[in-house]
Amino acid sequence: MPGRREREEPSAHDEVENRVTKAERILFGRGKGTCTECHQYKTPAGILAQLDPATKITAVQIEPTYVPTIWYERALFDHSSHRAVSCRDCHEGAYPDAKTPSKTSNDVLIPGKATCAQCHAPESTASDGRHIGGAGRACTECHRYHGGDFKPGPTMAKDKDAMSIQQFLLGTPAGAAKAKGGHE
Repeated sequence: MPGRREREEPSAHDEVENRVTKAERILFGRGKGTCTECHQYKTPAGILAQLDPATKITAVQIEPTYVPTIWYERALFDHSSHRAVSCRDCHEGAYPDAKTPSKTSNDVLIPGKATCAQCHAPESTASDGRHIGGAGRACTECHRYHGGDFKPGPTMAKDKDAMSIQQFLLGTPAGAAKAKGGHE
């Protein structure tokens, strides 16, 4: 129509450039929502936590995170029973404003025994009157060693091959006493 400006449609080139710019922010950026939130980069120069945008992309590999699904295979832990507790109380380093925030994907943010013992200790009353401890504190509350609820694996003896504690301590293989006419 005369006197009216036509609406300009973005060119295909502009659209591609916009999408590439967004992808570069994710790839080369740092922090939340970028690749470096979890990954490091492997280049001919070594492992890098951040890429220089001038780096040739063909020379870059994104390193896997190596985050195991289960950290301690013979432990028993369930986040659902701890859902009333702030994540930050156990995983402080995961927060950028922490005293010592995690800076690399190599950091393992599992709390130590002292953190768990705040609740998993004998029931008592603190000097300020607060109730502390009292949650289950037996080792087997968290740790399922010696097979527990796991099927025997390659590092565990099958019943027919298992030694008694005495045989184990003396280094006598199972069945050796029977072969010599003794008893096990």
